Amino acid sequence: MSYAVLIQPPAKKDIQEICRWLTKRSKEKVTAWYFEFTRAIDSLESFPFRCSLAPEDIEFDYEIRQLIFQQYRILFTVQDENVRVLHVMHMSRKPLSKKK
Repeated sequence: MSYAVLIQPPAKKDIQEICRWLTKRSKEKVTAWYFEFTRAIDSLESFPFRCSLAPEDIEFDYEIRQLIFQQYRILFTVQDENVRVLHVMHMSRKPLSKKK
């Protein structure tokens, strides 16, 4: 089965911020990072359930999985035939929680 990978607006914003931060440090490295990152995201098309449940999974009413890419966690959920990428977070950040 093939899944459609949909990058949600918060994840797009996360990716843009990561690229901005990387660009300030090395314009050459950001291109390579983005290329490899895109390959990692695209890999979710074929078997997203290979990825473990994220720590955030216990906080939310729907299943949240994570794909580890370098020092980042790609948080996503699988709904029907879609993989929705929710956030991209540095591994040093605290897990997301529901706002109370």
